[in-house]
Amino acid sequence: MSELLKKIKIIVNRSSKGFSLLEVVVTMGIFAILMAIVMSILVINLKVSMRVKARSYAREESAFALNLLKKDLRNAELIEYSSGAASGMVPGSGDIKVSVLDAGGGHTYTWYLDGSQIRRVETGTLDTTYLTPSDVEFDSAGFWIRVIDRSTLDTENYIVLIKMKVRAGGMPEGNWIYKEVAISTRNLNF
Repeated sequence: MSELLKKIKIIVNRSSKGFSLLEVVVTMGIFAILMAIVMSILVINLKVSMRVKARSYAREESAFALNLLKKDLRNAELIEYSSGAASGMVPGSGDIKVSVLDAGGGHTYTWYLDGSQIRRVETGTLDTTYLTPSDVEFDSAGFWIRVIDRSTLDTENYIVLIKMKVRAGGMPEGNWIYKEVAISTRNLNF
């Protein structure tokens, strides 16, 4: 029986060989390097994803504001333009008052840059009917009115040129989206 126990001990000792301390340290070092590489890739992807999302959000919000303004301008019966000095807007831009005829009757809206947001206020009630979100920053918004050559047209048509400089939180500092649109008006009196 003692010989049988000796044979069993030999077999168990051969199959139960462990790892040395050096093997464990080398394996952990390789694993740590691989994890550092994977984490740096994930962090870079997360930063890029946040920037893309912020740019997309800024584009969507500025497009929404532009679409609402375009609708007002195309349906305008009267457009009044003022210089930006009174409202604190940047030189070369200004407020724009738009008298709109819609299903509910006539409304007059004033569009202007209020701090870093674009605001649409109903004249007379002074109710804000549209305000861009506070996490989207407009550095400038300008309205310029240009006259189309009326000698070739039966009616007076004008073009309103709108330029915007916009960014959202999450975008790198100094990184702006520039938008410019020209809107042709109809049935407009000045």
